[in-house]
Amino acid sequence: MTVDTPTRIPADNARASERDSAAETVRRAVADTPKHEVPAAGDAATLPAPHEPLCAPVTVINSSDPDFNAAVADLEHTLIGLFARVRTTIRERAELLRPGLQPGAYKALGTIISHGSLQAGELAELLGSDRSTTSRLIRQLVEHDLIVRTPDVRDGRVINLSATDAAIAGIQELREAGRSRLYENMRDWETEDIARLSHMLRELTGLV
Repeated sequence: MTVDTPTRIPADNARASERDSAAETVRRAVADTPKHEVPAAGDAATLPAPHEPLCAPVTVINSSDPDFNAAVADLEHTLIGLFARVRTTIRERAELLRPGLQPGAYKALGTIISHGSLQAGELAELLGSDRSTTSRLIRQLVEHDLIVRTPDVRDGRVINLSATDAAIAGIQELREAGRSRLYENMRDWETEDIARLSHMLRELTGLV
């Protein structure tokens, strides 16, 4: 008597059908992808790894002179301290001008005063901030009666920002007080040293 062995053809057919379906899905995805996004066969090696970092690690380039390296590192540390002190000074002056005034608003006010009047977009560009942040700073300055909004005489749809007389007087008083303090603290410095420091700082500004 012959015993029939159970056939596996249906299972094999199912797997083949799954493979064909998967291949068709891939084929359609590639067909639907813009040609400039489909890598050529020879470009496979240039594709980034799945977890490749967004940017290469920064390499610190040192001089062969250890004294030079130490001097540059000390300069960097000093500048960090200077920038921190400047931020503290701006925060203190903002609070003196109007209690609760944000340092960013104080900086925006100084920028407006320096230019006479500005539009919101121009102010945002000069501050290097986005429109929403600039709008918040403008709103705070208006609430503290430090700036006024006036329509442009040539185009009423354009709004110009200008400082109030009280704001100009307050900023000038704070700046003069700070300058007087700096004069007093540098009284023992040689004029040539001050001029040389100013020159070197201007050069350094172009390097950082």
